[in-house]
Amino acid sequence: MFVVGGIADVAMWCFLECAKEEGMHCLSFQSINTFMSAWVWPKCCGNCPKACFNAKREESCRKASKFKCGASEFLELYPVVRYMLKSLNLPDAMTPPVNAIIAIFDVLDLLLRSAQSGVTPTLARTVEASMVKAMALHKLAYKDDVMVPKWHAGLHIPLQMLQRGRAWAVFTQERKHKTYKEFAAKVTNPEFLEKSVTIAMLNHQVNMFNEPSDDRHINSNVGFHSCLQS
Repeated sequence: MFVVGGIADVAMWCFLECAKEEGMHCLSFQSINTFMSAWVWPKCCGNCPKACFNAKREESCRKASKFKCGASEFLELYPVVRYMLKSLNLPDAMTPPVNAIIAIFDVLDLLLRSAQSGVTPTLARTVEASMVKAMALHKLAYKDDVMVPKWHAGLHIPLQMLQRGRAWAVFTQERKHKTYKEFAAKVTNPEFLEKSVTIAMLNHQVNMFNEPSDDRHINSNVGFHSCLQS
């Protein structure tokens, strides 16, 4: 929901494009890449984010007109980018976009904290207030048409956190999405794509329920990072 094509990626791309339009060379891909290269990440980091702003990644992002980054990469890079932004003396024109992207980073802080310490009613309300603030600042900094539907979906997270005592993971949905893509790739006649894939998915689900020992349809022992990806 927030990373891998989600809210945070959209916000990051809007910020980078705004900085480019304002002629902020200190916030170009190249400058951020230079700043990131000076940092050392622990070996336990599965995906070091140092390559997220190199020339190859910039070319890929500009070709797709969006910020492309893995979930673990974004979660590792955003504290460093926030530190960089707070260290720079930027003109007033950059204040709205800087406030908007930092507000997104603050939401990620709260979501990650809920995974570590659990969820309380106070924390859930804080998450909700932080999300609303981030939306307002994003709308102030950019035009309305960059508000993706996941913004609305994200507002349901605090209530879900209260209901379950933690942020919901979406490994089950991701797994089913991969299954859907697998069936869709086998369809050779696009005219009957929806019908063919729906029938294949239904048969697949029925077969899974016919095998009680198969727990692939049960959402258990899941992690938190997938919630951010949804």
